[in-house]
Amino acid sequence: MNYDEAILKIRELGTNGCNYDVSTDDVLAKLDEWSLKIKFEVLEVTQDSVTIHFQTLPKDTAKFAEEIYQFCPDTVDQHFGCFDEMIESFTEADEDIPEDVYQLIEGVDFSDENYGLILLERALKIDGHVQLWWD
Repeated sequence: MNYDEAILKIRELGTNGCNYDVSTDDVLAKLDEWSLKIKFEVLEVTQDSVTIHFQTLPKDTAKFAEEIYQFCPDTVDQHFGCFDEMIESFTEADEDIPEDVYQLIEGVDFSDENYGLILLERALKIDGHVQLWWD
């Protein structure tokens, strides 16, 4: 959907992260802020999430990943920061790690407390997609 449609949808649904004190206005303000410096497309909007495809990224992707994390902690705390558990599940089930996941995690030190941010940054560089959700 184009940017204007996404904004209308966010307003209509009242997309928010109330459990993180993130209001609909905060979501809109963050998207407006990003739209001034990078190109992106909003792919999906729900009451508590926005899925984005970034067509361009800031030069400092590590700093941008941190900004995303600060705005929406679940991107790391409930997703990228849980990859060690997911890999353990694949190993215990004697299943192969999917190629796209393997590409993302290759060489990552899971003992590094910031590995979730590292994976978020890598995912941004690889496919440019991120789902912001607050639940």
